[in-house]
Amino acid sequence: MKKFLVAVAGTALLLLSIYFLPDGSKSNETQPTVVYKMVETLKGDLIVKISANGVVEPNFKVEVKSKASGKVLTFPFEEGGFIKKGQALLHLNKNDETRNVAKAKADLMSGEASLKKSQTALLLQKHRYGTDLKLSASEVEEAEANLKDSKDQKNRQSDLFAQKYTSRESFDKAVTSFKVNHEILAQAEARFQAAEDAVYDISMKEHEVELATAEVVRRQIALDEAHERLEETDIYAPITGIIIQKLVEEGQIISSGISNVSGGTPLAEIADMSRMFIIADVDETDIGAIRTGQKVEVTADAFYGEIFRGKVLRISPKGIVENSITVFKVKIEILGQGKNILKPMMSSNVDIITNKVKNTIYMPREAVRRTGGRTYAVILNNEVPEEIQIEIGIQTPIHTEVLSGLNPNQEVVVGDWEKLLAEAEEANKKGSSLRKILWMIRSK
Repeated sequence: MKKFLVAVAGTALLLLSIYFLPDGSKSNETQPTVVYKMVETLKGDLIVKISANGVVEPNFKVEVKSKASGKVLTFPFEEGGFIKKGQALLHLNKNDETRNVAKAKADLMSGEASLKKSQTALLLQKHRYGTDLKLSASEVEEAEANLKDSKDQKNRQSDLFAQKYTSRESFDKAVTSFKVNHEILAQAEARFQAAEDAVYDISMKEHEVELATAEVVRRQIALDEAHERLEETDIYAPITGIIIQKLVEEGQIISSGISNVSGGTPLAEIADMSRMFIIADVDETDIGAIRTGQKVEVTADAFYGEIFRGKVLRISPKGIVENSITVFKVKIEILGQGKNILKPMMSSNVDIITNKVKNTIYMPREAVRRTGGRTYAVILNNEVPEEIQIEIGIQTPIHTEVLSGLNPNQEVVVGDWEKLLAEAEEANKKGSSLRKILWMIRSK
């Protein structure tokens, strides 16, 4: 976007077109080929602007969605219609979602029954575990005592049998009793171990209870969502604004978007247009001159000849690349009646006023000359060229502010003056005076 300067006052140019002498006859003398013009300096206001393109945006907009399924029964609004927050926007047939609520309730009841069954099984398992563990422990204790007694008896019988004080039969009976009691202890210990291992069954039952509990929670959520979808068969406006897009019509059947990450089926788009903005793309070469609060002039092709007012509200801190060009997003608030006329997504042209100098002297930029560090302008003093040193201010591709050296309405030379003088000198050698050459040129 190129900078340009607008002169509030008009520009007067003295341009002459055909080579004529003062008597109106065509000169037979050698004519200069270099053309110059005389331009008057002017006094007025200078405005420096940066131009950019942008898009109109509302204060904010909301996409209205519904998670419900059903046929659209009523949707009495059209695009462009005004609606207040909380006002009914549309209604869907409730049959589908009513059935979904009933099904979700039945599923929840089934899940709660399964949870109760799992909890009961867990309690029974814990009771059985405690009982079996206590009983098997008692059996192990009794078996250990019997084994000890039978072992003592076997040892006594062994000693007596060795001393011939008891019979072989008594000794063998003691040995058999010891072996039996040893086996009984082993069996009791096995039952005790089995009773202990039953703790893993308790863990499994606890896990089943956890799963059943989670399933009940899931089904409760499903029921809540079913109730929510049922409620969303009646859609109300979330904000006050204008319906800028109507996405469904009466009679249309929409499907639930409960599993959709977008949150449901889009129904309409409502915009808050109490404030309107333009998002403009400003070239990186111009962004350094942009400041918040600067005045902005806005035009749109849809409203030819109208100029809307605005101000710079925010400047993006980070540029983006669009079509290989780095631009910065500048947010401009539209002021006055423009916010009631311009429409969202309408393209626009903005002129951001970056500087303004009131009641100053200015002239075309091409009249400014620089040589050897000097800045000057050329005037004609009685047809004699004179260099006037000047001080300049604001300079743009079109105009230059003159701070000192020239007065308003003073004629300055625009053109290749040095080449012109060279031609005049050459013509003078052929018999034409410099004054006459200059007159001829000014008479063009």
